[in-house]
Amino acid sequence: MIKFNLEKADNNEKVARMHRENAKCLEGLKAHVERLERKRKAAEQRAMWQADHISKLTKEIEE
Repeated sequence: MIKFNLEKADNNEKVARMHRENAKCLEGLKAHVERLERKRKAAEQRAMWQADHISKLTKEIEE
């Protein structure tokens, strides 16, 4: 019985370690996704600014 409990405790420690490692990986992935989202928003804003700028230049040329 004691041996079984020790083996179970050891297994629980391994599972807990695995969960901690997975949590670290998920945190890293979350940070990566957040960086990509910021880059996407910045690219979107640049595209909108460029479209607006082109529109203004086109109006100036037409005048």
